Amino acid sequence: MAAIFNITILFNLILMVVTPSLVSPPAQLSAASVVVSNSGIFSVPLAEGDWTEFANIYDPTRERADIILTSQQELTIVQAFVLLNQEYGDTQTLNDELFTEDFFTLEWSDGYEQTNIIGRTVGERFLTLDFDLRAGGQSFVGRQISWQESGHIFNLRFVVPPDRVSLLGDLQRLYIEKYTFYPDMLGTPLSNTQIVTPSIVDVMVKLPVGWIESRQPDSGIVGYTNQLDLQVFIWQIEDELDLDDYEAVTAWILGFRDNMHMLDGRRVDQTFGSGYLFSYTFEDETAGSVSAALAMFPSHDGGLNLVEVGSNSPDTNLLDGDENPVARAVLDSVTLLAPDDYVYIELE
Repeated sequence: MAAIFNITILFNLILMVVTPSLVSPPAQLSAASVVVSNSGIFSVPLAEGDWTEFANIYDPTRERADIILTSQQELTIVQAFVLLNQEYGDTQTLNDELFTEDFFTLEWSDGYEQTNIIGRTVGERFLTLDFDLRAGGQSFVGRQISWQESGHIFNLRFVVPPDRVSLLGDLQRLYIEKYTFYPDMLGTPLSNTQIVTPSIVDVMVKLPVGWIESRQPDSGIVGYTNQLDLQVFIWQIEDELDLDDYEAVTAWILGFRDNMHMLDGRRVDQTFGSGYLFSYTFEDETAGSVSAALAMFPSHDGGLNLVEVGSNSPDTNLLDGDENPVARAVLDSVTLLAPDDYVYIELE
């Protein structure tokens, strides 16, 4: 839609700068890394090769999040987007009432000279639509795959040149199987936010926009601060700890800081694992009395992911949203990422 960040204008900018040429057939696609939506709600793989992240857009007021990936070598575009808080019962209703010809006329209205729907397949789980597209005097083949989960509509859209139609099967397999939905992020507060996913850990954290990085990854710790009263440190350690043993966990946390006074603690159960939140105060030689809280989750390699939020306000329980709502919101947003071998839906 032109009204949603001119997504289709971005598409057309890419299409205009590439010219189909004769290249060797592509090898089967595999994931090189992961791109997490700025909403934190989903992630998609970034395929090996020259694939790049072109756009990553989230506007909570429009309840839509988009990721756009491109490959100059394959002359191909992948768009993953979520329409939040919409539900149409079953796939047939989704097909009949939302994804009409009028919807796509508006969705691709900027610059596409032709957006014909040439096929619809209504399955029990997926709705698949195929398109004959034309932009900038060039022909393209498009496919959209849509499904519903937890009251939201998830979509994958592929645009390829006519001589790359065989690539659609590989794209469909890779992006459905390695798609990841993070329902734990749906209820997290903070509206004007950024998602940070440091490569040294297996978690993502939602921070207010404007926080600056205060410590570099090469130190083994990534830090962020609002330059006022809060700072966040994110790192991973090799300690092996049975997180199902609460006594062992509390014994570990009591030794985490010198001169610690425990204030609060609770277990957190998420889609991809369970962890803990603890709040405490301690005495620092430089900063004096510090209020802090720690989110701890297992790492995929057997260690621990740690996210500590610190405040220079003394004797503050950072797990109490009334005392410091921003700190509590940051802690609630810490979410364990899916393991590398996770498969969303295995296709035959």
